[in-house]
Amino acid sequence: MKKTTLVVWVCLLWANTTVAQSLPKGQAIKQQVIQFFGGKKALKKVRKLSYTLEMGVPGQARLKEQVWVHFKRKRLRKTFTRKGKKVTQYYKKGKAWEGRGKHKRFLAKDETDKLGNVFFYNFLGMLNNPQVQWQWLKETTYQNQKVAIVKAADATHSLDLFVTASGKILTTGMPNPQSGEYEVLADELEYVNIGKGIKFPLVFKVYSNGVLVYIGRFKNVKV
Repeated sequence: MKKTTLVVWVCLLWANTTVAQSLPKGQAIKQQVIQFFGGKKALKKVRKLSYTLEMGVPGQARLKEQVWVHFKRKRLRKTFTRKGKKVTQYYKKGKAWEGRGKHKRFLAKDETDKLGNVFFYNFLGMLNNPQVQWQWLKETTYQNQKVAIVKAADATHSLDLFVTASGKILTTGMPNPQSGEYEVLADELEYVNIGKGIKFPLVFKVYSNGVLVYIGRFKNVKV
């Protein structure tokens, strides 16, 4: 066997072994997160979620949207104000539109994807989706707390979670592909019981290189 071939084979073996080891660790951390959010039995009963989300740049007027989600049926309804007029958008199994009847307009792919992203990036949907794989990446500290960084990913989405030993998600983000640094992170704050034994973070704060650039608050959250 040539030396170069041997080196490639060893590298591939090491990479495959590392992934094989990190997936079970990731799944174990997922179970901790499930317990923190209320437990597997309680989460399995969550089929619907509704809330009002107020969000925007600090110091500026916030946008408000009302959202209703049905996780099992992959349906979503979002209502907001555009140029002083009330707008309602709908999503159902990969298709999205706004308005009804003669005012119905199908949304472009980027708008459709934005609505569909809720089913992945909302933690309740993520935790109940068996297609999402959890891969352990490394141990580190965040806000003076020890955390494990795990990558949650399906065929089209990916998000890195910073998780404490208790299963609490402190922040989320994606590393810069060049530097590997997490330049933008979204801290998850004010976890409360929203009913039926489910915990949920009511506030998220987005930081870019340590500077607060965006904030969101969930209100009237119901499952």
